[in-house]
Amino acid sequence: MTSLHAYFYYRDQVAFQRQLAAASATDVNARDWLGRTVLHLACAALDAAATEYVRMLLAHPGISVNLQDVESHWTALHRALYNGNLSAGILLLQRSDTDTALKDVEGYRAFDLYNTTVEDTMPNKYNIPAGLELYTWGANRNASLGHGNTDDRIHPEQVVLRPRNVDGRDADERDAGSRKSETIALKLQHALVRDVQMSRLHTVVVTDESRVNIRACGFASTGRLGPGGGQHTQPSLSPIIQLASDVKITAIAVGQDHTLALTSDGVVLSWGLGRFSQLGYDVPAPHVQSSPRVISGPLRRERVRGVAACKSASACWTDNVLFTWGKNNGQLGYDKNASPVQPIPRVVTKVTKPVISVALNDTAMVCLLSTQDVILLCNDAQSRVMFPSPTRLPLDFLAYRPPQASRTITTAQVFCNESMFSTVSSAGEIFTFNVPTPPAPGERPIPVQPQRVWALRKQWSAVHVCRTIGSLSSRLRR
Repeated sequence: MTSLHAYFYYRDQVAFQRQLAAASATDVNARDWLGRTVLHLACAALDAAATEYVRMLLAHPGISVNLQDVESHWTALHRALYNGNLSAGILLLQRSDTDTALKDVEGYRAFDLYNTTVEDTMPNKYNIPAGLELYTWGANRNASLGHGNTDDRIHPEQVVLRPRNVDGRDADERDAGSRKSETIALKLQHALVRDVQMSRLHTVVVTDESRVNIRACGFASTGRLGPGGGQHTQPSLSPIIQLASDVKITAIAVGQDHTLALTSDGVVLSWGLGRFSQLGYDVPAPHVQSSPRVISGPLRRERVRGVAACKSASACWTDNVLFTWGKNNGQLGYDKNASPVQPIPRVVTKVTKPVISVALNDTAMVCLLSTQDVILLCNDAQSRVMFPSPTRLPLDFLAYRPPQASRTITTAQVFCNESMFSTVSSAGEIFTFNVPTPPAPGERPIPVQPQRVWALRKQWSAVHVCRTIGSLSSRLRR
């Protein structure tokens, strides 16, 4: 401990100022036995005099404001914001050499740490709103953004869903008598979104509307948008009004040419192009089912909990059983030579544990089980996906963890596109992996090697993350 530490501890400002005037850069940045500089201590103190000590230290030409303490790697800004010393934080932020991007041992920047101390910056996961606003952006050549036209969007733009009647007409299309009877509040309100799924050619959303709570936009050919679209492009998210008014949709899944919808009663509906038998029932040529139709057969007495789809196949699961159907490329859980095409749902006997989430593409299927195991089915084989373990600390080492840093990290969901799979953990980590190539005869299979591409603000190429705190993060490799 230096004299500056001692004078600050006893709040002897006169002696502190005299010692500081004669101190070198080494002295002013010296650490105590716990690895803390005087600036660290002053920024963490909340008494009225502490701010003046911070101001005197920052005036010294040799002060280093970005030094991190030994234990937690907190900078002076970390300590000021975490302890609520906003006056010290402002003084630090007014300096051009203050680095706000420095991370502590947990990977948190100063403002990330500050967010852990402010109420409602980390909402309770069990208190998620019933509906959210929808924003879309990007290329819109397929009219899949839902803005009412085919113009591209460079920046996120809200998709406003006007309230509609069961007949599909919005407030501007109703007769004069109906419009007069509505209140101003009803005219100004808009539907919120509970689920959204996007494919190459169309987008489908589930809303919080009391009736007909599913809407779609995109290319209307092959019946993927229902019977109302015909062969034309539908740029607005319009309701699929052929559903009965008492049917409530809770989840959706989309392939390139078809859609699955799960009702609140556990019934699965499908419509679109069924040339790969991915609709779950037989459809005569040209294999187009325009109106939503119930998938019965093996699902007749089942209460389905979730659905998944890709271009050529579909899947759903109950509390205990997983079903798949469509074109079998070795990913549906049964021999592709014996069943190259499965026209109706079939039980996947290889999966014996309850399923939480499924990601499916034309070559592979990944299942998240209730045991937290992630299994991969492809090439008529099944394997377990092993994820990198976090760094383990000695049992007698008690490291500080902010309130939002979960000690028990589990896999929350699985996703995929045409070539890559990804998982999201309860700690917000994102892992990606590709399906390994089939081994040659006599060779051992190549194990799946997931890579952590996002972990506590870790940067990566082309990663967009919508976090629980409500902010969207984007990282591009430069």
